[in-house]
Amino acid sequence: MSVSSVSFALAISSWLLVSQYHFEVVEMNEDQAGSKRRIVRRRSSGSQKKEVNEAGSSTSSRLFGWKERSSYLSSRGVKAQQPILSYFGMFLEALGNLASASNPGGKIPFCVAENKLTQERLSERFIQAAKVAFPQHEAWEYNDMTGLAKMKGAVARLWNRKVCGGSELVRETDVVCGAGAAAVLNNTFTCTCEVGEAVLIPAPYYAAFENDMEVLSGLRPVRVAVADIVRGATIEEWEAAWAGANAAGVQVGAILVTNPNNPVGVCYKRKVIEETLTWARSHSLFIIVDEIYALSAHGVEGEKFTSVVEIERGLVSSDLGVVWAMSKDFGGSGLRAGVLMTGNEKLKQSMSNISVFSGVSHPMQLMIADVLSDENWVDDYLAYSNEQLRRCYEIVTRTLDEIDVPYVKAR
Repeated sequence: MSVSSVSFALAISSWLLVSQYHFEVVEMNEDQAGSKRRIVRRRSSGSQKKEVNEAGSSTSSRLFGWKERSSYLSSRGVKAQQPILSYFGMFLEALGNLASASNPGGKIPFCVAENKLTQERLSERFIQAAKVAFPQHEAWEYNDMTGLAKMKGAVARLWNRKVCGGSELVRETDVVCGAGAAAVLNNTFTCTCEVGEAVLIPAPYYAAFENDMEVLSGLRPVRVAVADIVRGATIEEWEAAWAGANAAGVQVGAILVTNPNNPVGVCYKRKVIEETLTWARSHSLFIIVDEIYALSAHGVEGEKFTSVVEIERGLVSSDLGVVWAMSKDFGGSGLRAGVLMTGNEKLKQSMSNISVFSGVSHPMQLMIADVLSDENWVDDYLAYSNEQLRRCYEIVTRTLDEIDVPYVKAR
């Protein structure tokens, strides 16, 4: 026996002892190539053989890395089978039978927030941007996994100009790119919270947040019961949710706030955000503010949107991350491009490592950089988009009033 064979045998025997599992050969057969294959069944010491796994497949067996299961799924794979949203299947079904003038009996999906009012303008501009992007060498090469400097710089400039009133509060180096807001949230949860910890979210909230934090990060969404959903959660309501989680033996690691709110459609007052920041910091919680609708506040009535970046006068605190994406303000949910903005240097370093699994393609980053850097086009586009949103809002609310259906007014 060679030295390498002895080392391998010792390593395997040590692993078997440490794992405290019993193994038995259940089959020895020969594949088509004539190679012997031994199938090993594993069971815990003193336990019964497990005949059916979580997915209802056959006996859980392994040839070390090989699984004898009809589904070939790990427990993580089984968990990931849960739909992103309980109604997502119906949404996909509706896409195959959309209502139109020629199909009046078709479906109208109200469950997904997509701005389809501006797609023609966006497609024309992105076709131009593609001609700029693909000739650039960065489109074809490896680079910083947190994103290309051109895209990060374009996002920072957009945020400073359109959200922060011209103040340079977001730096290029504060921006981390990811394949949509969901990927950005998952990566942020993974890097800031331990498995099994809770994230407090004021209710009602965007249903897919639960998927974003549960499937891979292994976190628990905890609902903050809010009496006045227009005002937003009070300190007492935050405290009650935190105390409830702790009483159940669940450590709270972070809070997640959406402003402008989805699904209520309100912009929170500055005071409410300030109170929330103060309360979260009193418990040393990481703060995630999802501002994905920041540039879609069409101003029919109510509170003006104020970004947490403005309130904080920059991303100066290591306990804060702001999420934004192209999917809402720029009608590009299919672009799969989002960002985290944070001043936490260690978090950015962690994100740079795991972003290799959820990066935005370089051609797409270069196209987005070209579009967002075209300030005249951006100004015209956002004015047009907000005008269309306002017009549709008025049509919908007028119709709801006519048929006596109650709703929360956008503020």
